[in-house]
Amino acid sequence: MPRSPKPEITLLVPGLFERLAEWQRDYQYTLQTPSLDLLARRGEHDHLGTASFEETACRLFGLSRDPDRDLPIAALTYPLDHDGQAPEGFCLRADPVFLEAGIRELVLQPTEALDLTMDEALALTETLNRHFAEDGLRFEAATPDRWYLHLASREKLATFPLSHAVGKDVHPLLPTGKRTAYWHGLLNELQMLLHQSPANQAREARGVKPVNSVWLWGAGEPPGKLRADWTHVWSNDFIVRGLALAADAADRPSPDTCADWLAGLRGDRHLLVVEPLFAPAAMDDFEAWQGALAQLESDWFASLVAALRRGRIRRLAVVGSEGCRLTADRRQLGRFWRRRRDLVTLCRAPAA
Repeated sequence: MPRSPKPEITLLVPGLFERLAEWQRDYQYTLQTPSLDLLARRGEHDHLGTASFEETACRLFGLSRDPDRDLPIAALTYPLDHDGQAPEGFCLRADPVFLEAGIRELVLQPTEALDLTMDEALALTETLNRHFAEDGLRFEAATPDRWYLHLASREKLATFPLSHAVGKDVHPLLPTGKRTAYWHGLLNELQMLLHQSPANQAREARGVKPVNSVWLWGAGEPPGKLRADWTHVWSNDFIVRGLALAADAADRPSPDTCADWLAGLRGDRHLLVVEPLFAPAAMDDFEAWQGALAQLESDWFASLVAALRRGRIRRLAVVGSEGCRLTADRRQLGRFWRRRRDLVTLCRAPAA
């Protein structure tokens, strides 16, 4: 009986490399991850040339971003919210957010902090739809925190992903395109509507944050059938799951533990997304990120590198959300003569 092929694993870890340079500068921090260091020293390195988690995830499925247009994130996630049905026409994501006012900036807070109910989401989108219906705009709350904006016609837009905007001043990250002034005016108008909404007033009376804006991003039409290098995709992230659906790859939830997952793993090519570093990296929470990384090293990196050493898996790659990729096979792990390489320098994006 022929042997089954050994699995190849790519681990996509949003939040892994993005802040390394500034944390090294500010805290004289160096990574304490022996398994990741080994992979970096003895394996190979390349960079996907991407700038965000969403762009990196799409590139791993063969979908590249046009410089003047968005990646069609809304069209990718919409079928998951609608039993596989693609959106009719052009749409974008319009996710509910809370913008916290500073002295000169508006900082986007993590959407999880809103803890919005479905009834509140429906009430808020109804308020917006009553006002904007004559403009050919329709807001749809598919879930409490995942909203869509349907347009009557195509629109050339360039936006920033929600994950890129979390924790940042939103002013330089607003949509641009042929009608930049229109979209900025629309956002101002809907912010006033949300402020006056009874649902938001009730939230503020309870002492919880209101939905004071939406984040417009991910515009475009369905991309059609995607090419997948993966036979199995393991992720709780909705965008990655949408990409898996468009590529006809098996879509399963992220496993809880590495040991149990590896024990049941067979051949083929597996993409696994692990997310504990994303939130602390986005919010510049260095201590929380350090703790999550130590756990990730113990629970995942060490186990996967050990499995690679034993020949349990054929190839292992670790990819950060801004495109840095470290790859090694069992033979390469034996290159003991290689000197340690600085991950901060290694994972810096190449010059354009």
